[in-house]
Amino acid sequence: MEDKNQGPIQEVETQKVVEQQSVQTQVNPNAQNQTTQAKKINALCLTSFICSLVGLLVAGLPLGIAALITGGIGIAKYDPNNETARWMGIFGIILGSVDIVAVIIFLATKANTLNTLNTLNNLYR
Repeated sequence: MEDKNQGPIQEVETQKVVEQQSVQTQVNPNAQNQTTQAKKINALCLTSFICSLVGLLVAGLPLGIAALITGGIGIAKYDPNNETARWMGIFGIILGSVDIVAVIIFLATKANTLNTLNTLNNLYR
């Protein structure tokens, strides 16, 4: 059996729900038609980031140069409406630069060490 008091209460609650839906529709008329699109990762920025990380461990000069190039192109072609991971391009450029500088410092130190060894070798002849 249905209680007579529940009828008006349910009608008021139903009316509130309808009012809320109409307010939402007025605020955003396309609320029901909107679909969220997943943004894709910018491939060049990702490539730059990976090259720079691997370049820290192995083959710093070529991978550092590759990280700089791909990071620069990736950031230039970055579309904020459809892509994510711009930060990877930025860090790829930064770490790629670190790769190149580290290789230059290593080679300069190595050349200095070899020069010192040659000087010492000539002294003891």
